Amino acid sequence: MRIVRRLKALKTYRVNGEPRLLIITWLGLLCWVSTVFGGPINPHDVILRMESAYQNVTDYTALFLKRERIRGTLQPLEKIEFRFQLPFKVYMAWQEPHPGRMIVYVEGENNNKMQVNPGGLLQMLRFSLDPSSGLATRDNHQTIRQAGLGNLIDLILSQYRRGSKTGQITLRSLGDGEVDGRPADHLSLLCHADEAAGYYAKRADIWIDKAHHLPTRLLVYDWNKQLYAHYEYRRLKLNPGLGPEAFKLPAVKVLPSISAESDDKG
Repeated sequence: MRIVRRLKALKTYRVNGEPRLLIITWLGLLCWVSTVFGGPINPHDVILRMESAYQNVTDYTALFLKRERIRGTLQPLEKIEFRFQLPFKVYMAWQEPHPGRMIVYVEGENNNKMQVNPGGLLQMLRFSLDPSSGLATRDNHQTIRQAGLGNLIDLILSQYRRGSKTGQITLRSLGDGEVDGRPADHLSLLCHADEAAGYYAKRADIWIDKAHHLPTRLLVYDWNKQLYAHYEYRRLKLNPGLGPEAFKLPAVKVLPSISAESDDKG
């Protein structure tokens, strides 16, 4: 960097044969440049910091973007109003491509089943659905019990910790990035093992917010170098203090619980 080269050159100059003042000035300026422009990051520290950062979160809201490859076909991008609260409450309302669809899941309530408003022509109906049923999972990589930032952090760190111990995964920094107009650290996880080793993906690009240290974007690629999943949190608001009404569906006609299985997901 040009600034650093000029700062190094300062120590060769002398005033009345005495260079010490300039050396002190040089060190001070170097510290200032490091503070303003930022020094090199340690990707290991950045990725592990997510875990402790999430311990300060009790609830949050976001616009959740989701795109997954199901049975070999990349699905359309989904835009979902997302709410979450500990110990485990989830509200999801689709904006695209299924406007009107809503799901609420509150662990320990409704016999641990999701409450579903399918939207569209059936928007006046509501039914209960087992989160593990074939109907609930056929177009998703995970169940609703695996939704949210906490589960995303667990997924990333479980893969990293397993692979780093065996040398099957390497982590590196790709520099500064941005998600939803906010500065982020861009990291990459690369798996060197075969698909049969049981890792989630061949490669993952992760953007971790520089302010709150939580992952706000994850791009996952399979062993064919195809996009396998894209998850992103925009307009993330932490600890808004959500009340019980934030995890309720509008009152509509209720149908009996649905538990029928269908084909397994791809």
